Amino acid sequence: MAERAVNTVTRTVTVSDLTPAEMASIFADWSDIQQAEFFDHLHRESLGWPNSGWYGQAYSIVSRLTPNGRAVVRALAEHSE
Repeated sequence: MAERAVNTVTRTVTVSDLTPAEMASIFADWSDIQQAEFFDHLHRESLGWPNSGWYGQAYSIVSRLTPNGRAVVRALAEHSE
């Protein structure tokens, strides 16, 4: 029997299986185009959220950010003006 080398591993996951660190790693590996598209899709996903919707979620996220997380959000906001 011939030896066989396998160079890739395929893993099927659901979003609930991914940790925030894994999601950050995926996001960081994307191009700027894909990263920008992510935010567009996030907007679409949150359109039907009840009550204060994305604005309420944004408030909750910001209240839990570390200084490093705040620096990321601040840089995005400063460049979006």
